[in-house]
Parts: sequence; structure tokens; C-alpha cells
Amino acid sequence: MKLSDVKAAGFLFLSGLLLLSACGADAELEILGSWKSNYDALEKIDATSWTSTSSGVTTTYSMVKFDNEANMVITQNASDASYDPDKFNKIVWTDIVEDTFYYCMVDYSKETAELAETSTASADASDPENSGCGGFAWTQLTTHVE
Repeated sequence: MKLSDVKAAGFLFLSGLLLLSACGADAELEILGSWKSNYDALEKIDATSWTSTSSGVTTTYSMVKFDNEANMVITQNASDASYDPDKFNKIVWTDIVEDTFYYCMVDYSKETAELAETSTASADASDPENSGCGGFAWTQLTTHVE
């Protein structure tokens, strides 16, 4: 066997490992899209950001990490945010049913993404329309067609 054959086999092996690890991980956030909230805000969620616009005010969070199985995303406030610049937040959501889901920011203003992710703060999704998110209803998002 020549050295070039060994290198080629090694490359194919490593490529296969990378492909397998990508297949096992969440490839795409399941709540991507354009949504309308029950508070009349337009919320756009893409691979890099979560943006909410209401009454002419836009707030953008950067996506840091997500887990579709746990229905959880970690976001970071913008550096120029009015409140808690550069801080990290933990958002949980319910499963999407008939183009609608609910979300709750269970913890916010954490110094690091790890602190946000490991936060034990939780929400009760048994009645999201009325309660369970820090004493309030969860935010409801419904598919928005522009």
C-alpha cells in the first residue's frame, strides 16, 4: 500500500466521522421561520438570530446553541442592547401544533452561555395560554406569511 492510499483512506475515514457526528446533532433549529405573536409582534427566527419587532421597536438576539429534543435555545443579547448587553438567555418552547407553538424565556441576563444553559429555572407548559412562564402566560407564535 502506498502512502497516498493511506492518506486517502484516512481522509475518507475522517470525512465519514464528521458526517456521522453531523447526522447525530441537530442540523437545523425546528422553529425557524416568520411568526406572529399573540402580543402582535413579528418574530423572525433564523439560523443566527431571533428578532422581534413590535410597535416599531426591534430586538435581536444572537443564536448561541439549541437543542430540538429539549426544545431549548440559548441566545445572547446584542452589545448595544438597552438592557443587559451581551448577556445570555435560555428560552424553551412547546412542540409545534397546527403551525403554532409557545415559548418562554425561563432565564435571562446570565454572564455566560453555560450559566444560561445549566440554569435550573423552568416553565410549566401545562396551560401556556394562561400561565406557567414566571407567573405569566407563555408567548404564542403562529406562522406568519409575508
